[in-house]
Amino acid sequence: MLSSVLVTMALALPAPPASPSLQAVHILELPTRKPRECISIMTGQGMVIVLARPNIERVMSRRSSRAPKAQKRFLELQAQRADALLKGTTEHRDALGCLVNNQLIRNFRPSVQSNWLYVVFALFKEGEGRVWDPATSAFLKKARLVDDDEHCGEGPAGFEILETLRGEIMASVQTCFR
Repeated sequence: MLSSVLVTMALALPAPPASPSLQAVHILELPTRKPRECISIMTGQGMVIVLARPNIERVMSRRSSRAPKAQKRFLELQAQRADALLKGTTEHRDALGCLVNNQLIRNFRPSVQSNWLYVVFALFKEGEGRVWDPATSAFLKKARLVDDDEHCGEGPAGFEILETLRGEIMASVQTCFR
């Protein structure tokens, strides 16, 4: 039987500056039930990102020998990132009953420790990410995904930012750099 997982994320830096002309905002409808086997990530705002462990394992199994070379490389990278996310998991359970991932996110730039955030964002885009709000003891029904100059059309870097509808930043990943 697969175990549950809780991932802890602390974001210490402010959000990257927005580029309004190249910014796209997507409102995400979020699942509001806790998965049986889960991983949770504490954000710098006190929110908890909750992911189903089977979904992370699915990302690990997406490697394909039939995919074009660029796609194969991307799938392999995502599989490695999903593996890093699972390897950071402890046997400690949080208040939701999820196991704890003790990797901390200290900045907005991907590093060896935080590359697994790309898997977190991919799962949110697939409709598989959840956010628990300890202040209300409930899952958020919606969140905002901001693509800020995602393809570096205007500035030196692009970002994806996951926010509450109140604008509290939960996580951010760099999508390009030139």
